[in-house]
Amino acid sequence: MKPKHILTKRRMIVLATACCLLFASVCYAATKIAFYEGHGPSQPQCTEYDALSDLTDDLNYNAVIPKSFANGYDFANATLFNEAAKDDAGNTITEYKGLDIVYTNAKAEELTLSITPVLESEEKNGSFYDKTKSVNGIDIQSASYTIKFVPPDYQKTEDDMTREANENFTVSYGSDTIEEISYICASLDRAGVHYLLTVEDAGSLTGDELLDMASALTE
Repeated sequence: MKPKHILTKRRMIVLATACCLLFASVCYAATKIAFYEGHGPSQPQCTEYDALSDLTDDLNYNAVIPKSFANGYDFANATLFNEAAKDDAGNTITEYKGLDIVYTNAKAEELTLSITPVLESEEKNGSFYDKTKSVNGIDIQSASYTIKFVPPDYQKTEDDMTREANENFTVSYGSDTIEEISYICASLDRAGVHYLLTVEDAGSLTGDELLDMASALTE
């Protein structure tokens, strides 16, 4: 049986974050990216760090994937996904593969590291970030933001549109119910690869701690 391909909550989080990270109008080969669309298996494809090459061999780029972080987060599982950048009409501008890697600590708290290629001419939204740290000549940035997960037929309210215009807030379609969750993330670009660390705001990590963890990706 072939694995079922769905837009998991974890992928919805990362796609919504990607939209937050960009200006409303981003150029890629003179075409504006309006949104991202992705899918992957509903269950992790790899649960052993030593078997990661089974997934990374499908990527056309090399990525830094730590087995663990110094603060006690260890590799738990990984999932390969397909993603596409789309224009306003839903036409595909570019397609690529990426990895979602989940790390857990002794308290069973989760952290997700998402890896994708850096898209050509992609302009990052500088106002999104609230902290920046430079390590080995690479800028690592962190931010807090909120995602409102909603069903596909949800109609944005005036409050939603006001918050999207004035806050680190986005509406993400594809959920069965309406749910609002806050997150903290840290991101960096290195050698053509984009790294995004994400954790729920209710967890034990701060933006500064995520910046420190992301420093390991620059070594």
